[in-house]
Amino acid sequence: MKRILSHNEAGRDLGMVVDNKTDKMTSMTRSDIIATLAVRFPHLTPKDAAISVKEILDAIGHSLAKGDRFEIRGFGSFGLNYHPARTGRNPKSGEAVLVAPKYVPHFKAGKAMRERVGASDQAKPIRQIA
Repeated sequence: MKRILSHNEAGRDLGMVVDNKTDKMTSMTRSDIIATLAVRFPHLTPKDAAISVKEILDAIGHSLAKGDRFEIRGFGSFGLNYHPARTGRNPKSGEAVLVAPKYVPHFKAGKAMRERVGASDQAKPIRQIA
């Protein structure tokens, strides 16, 4: 079960999603973002927040589909990486399979985001790289 913290001790809006069992922040889903927006901005109804989130994500998707780059200053940019054709293997049979060339979405965090994460005392790696 998740809950959204709306204010900290200083009264500052947090809008963080917290797991009730562990009291730790969790990963956010689209519905969590919508709920957070509705809490942080009381004049927005959940339906308005949902429309806002949908429009932003659609704009990113349409931009990438056209082959353009999408940048949000202070957050990061979305672009496409090209993967050329290659020969892969079917993991079940081991048979060689031709994989077609394709473009895949790629996110690059902005400088402000990297600095913010780097300065965070709660930023912990998901797994250690040996």
